[in-house]
Amino acid sequence: MPRKASARLSRPTEPFRREHAQIRAELRQIDRWVDRLPDADAAMQKTIMVQIVRTLKEHVLVHAEWEERVLYPAVDRRAGSGPMPFTASMRHDHTIAIHQMAEIDTESARPRPDPRWFARRTDQLLGLLLAHLDAEESLLLPILDKSMTAEEYVREIGAHS
Repeated sequence: MPRKASARLSRPTEPFRREHAQIRAELRQIDRWVDRLPDADAAMQKTIMVQIVRTLKEHVLVHAEWEERVLYPAVDRRAGSGPMPFTASMRHDHTIAIHQMAEIDTESARPRPDPRWFARRTDQLLGLLLAHLDAEESLLLPILDKSMTAEEYVREIGAHS
């Protein structure tokens, strides 16, 4: 096995990265559903919108809540955060994403939701979420990979998947 691949397998945060891969798959599915909205009839549009919101709540929202409760405090402790937590920008992303999820949830619950508005807002949300996942993997997780063993990671952070 090449050295780089074996080093990747030994990262303490590998379980978390696998969870991110699952979330990315869910986001790709949402993107496919959004693409179907314009050609669908009104009943199917409503069904798609409700499914998108449900998927976001079940996967993204639960993940974000866990990060704020468990992962971010661990990163902040190891990053030597001063008065402003190292993860402040990540937490802000969550605030924006949760607000946007609430907006599309409200729109999907209307008797006659606007599929064009819903699709635009969902596309914006998907962009934010994908950028957020990338930032976590390139900025936060290396801190844990360098400061923890796999055993410490499991003990302190545990498995979330």
